[in-house]
Amino acid sequence: MNALAIRNELTDRQATALTVFGEARRERLVGQHAVAWVIRNRTLHPRRFGDGWKGVCLRPSQFSCWYEWGGPSNYAAVMAAALQLVDGASPSPGSALARALQVADDVMGGVAPDPTGGADHYFAPKAMVPPGRVPAWAQGQTPTVVIDAHRFYRLVA
Repeated sequence: MNALAIRNELTDRQATALTVFGEARRERLVGQHAVAWVIRNRTLHPRRFGDGWKGVCLRPSQFSCWYEWGGPSNYAAVMAAALQLVDGASPSPGSALARALQVADDVMGGVAPDPTGGADHYFAPKAMVPPGRVPAWAQGQTPTVVIDAHRFYRLVA
């Protein structure tokens, strides 16, 4: 199954969990919740960010984990996990993918509070090329919070 076919088969929950997995699986739980909250906060602005959870996650060029240019090994891990979910396989208990699915459930279900202060953008300075570069959209902006490797911003009123 090719990448487009896999993406088409994903549910909102799966797309959200996979985005958390790809963007923050090495972060603490609060950092993973923060990434999921950015997705949730973007769902409130469908004209700008895409329609629904899956639409936000898969909107072109929004989350680097969905693209080889965001890191070939990370992209490969996300696509392997996506294929696993689409095929109906359950992730190993305690695995990064199982945690990401729980994070998606927590945020989508309204169980976890928003640690980002309403953020709708973020970036990880260490992941930038070159490391430490600030994206144009973040220049002159003040983060709402810094959690682990990510700086979070609220840019949409």
